[in-house]
Amino acid sequence: MKSKTGTEILNKQWIWLAGFSPVSIFIIGLMTDFTFRDLEIQLHDTYFVFNSIKAIIYLTLSLWTVRNMYLLVEVMTTKYQILAIFVSFINPLLALFILILILLNIQEMIIFKDAYPQSDLTGQLIPVLVMAGIIALLTVIQVRALRKVWELLKH
Repeated sequence: MKSKTGTEILNKQWIWLAGFSPVSIFIIGLMTDFTFRDLEIQLHDTYFVFNSIKAIIYLTLSLWTVRNMYLLVEVMTTKYQILAIFVSFINPLLALFILILILLNIQEMIIFKDAYPQSDLTGQLIPVLVMAGIIALLTVIQVRALRKVWELLKH
């Protein structure tokens, strides 16, 4: 098996960053109606304002970090079977906690909309969508960890 050089690994990371950039531009564009003005998010009594360029950079780096964290878990569970067993026990508990957070956030959005019917809930949907993405990632990690545990039990 041929090992990759540092330049090949770095080039692959740049390709992933370049791939996440259009996704980030599209998401921030949707949130600003493709005017790329300041991104304004109101959560209850707190008002967040982000420069759209910085939001694109932060979102791109966040997506890239999530990808690298996934690869880290993949490498660790492949190399150490005991870590695969640990991940297969901890991962469902973490997913349950995130599902509870999603349900509480949706319940709070319903209560908030009843109290303030004229308000826009777009900013409050972002944490729910982020947590749903984390649940999807945890599902993929869980399936891979269970495959590693199954391979360990077969031997």
